[in-house]
Amino acid sequence: MSGQPVIPSVLSASETETNVTSETTFSYTVYGEIPTAQTAFEEEHFLGGSLNSRWNTFLANYTHEYKVEVGLSHSGTEIIKPRIYHAVMRANKYVKKSLKKKSMSSEEAILALTHILDCANVICFEEGTTALEEAAQEAKTGEEVLALFQKVKLVRM
Repeated sequence: MSGQPVIPSVLSASETETNVTSETTFSYTVYGEIPTAQTAFEEEHFLGGSLNSRWNTFLANYTHEYKVEVGLSHSGTEIIKPRIYHAVMRANKYVKKSLKKKSMSSEEAILALTHILDCANVICFEEGTTALEEAAQEAKTGEEVLALFQKVKLVRM
């Protein structure tokens, strides 16, 4: 199953409002644990530890690489839910810069990215995430992405 996306055991999701406002929250129900992907090549996350498996699961779930048989000699990459993917990448970049500037502690960074990656790994397989995807696209800075994901709640059953 190496390199295959992991489908989390998520059975229901609801966006509490259809029009995204500053008060909108997004709630997703998770039954059991969020599975991690078993990848052939694991990429080391800059914060290490438990974020490595979450980061590799995120990459495996959101990116699919295909070999191009005709024409160009390289492979193509498909991104699932690109607005969420790019928002997570912006948040990751923001956290990395904040750590270098010492405006965020490593504990705060780990907590923030753990929540964001858990949310992203659940959202990947959910239907009806249009409002969240639109909000993610509107979040232009890493700080705005962090604020957006603070409004995402994972309800564990």
